[in-house]
Amino acid sequence: MVETILGYVAMMNILGFLIMWIDKEKAKRNRWRIPEATLHSIAWLGGAPGMLLARQQLRHKSRKMIFAISFIAATFIWIGMIVVISVGV
Repeated sequence: MVETILGYVAMMNILGFLIMWIDKEKAKRNRWRIPEATLHSIAWLGGAPGMLLARQQLRHKSRKMIFAISFIAATFIWIGMIVVISVGV
């Protein structure tokens, strides 16, 4: 079960990074952007660590503190859930 969850989280982190990269590219070209609600949803569904990495590497959404707070909170919750499941509490 832990392997399945880790695989899911890995997939969501790749998706999170890619979605931030796509949004950054759209911003550069003044194109229609990915809604912030979608970005937050992907973060809370497991993609937060990848999105934090993208935020730092791409310098995207770096002025909006709500993204940092949301992504960090989601990361800690997912880490906590994985620890609880793997320990079997």
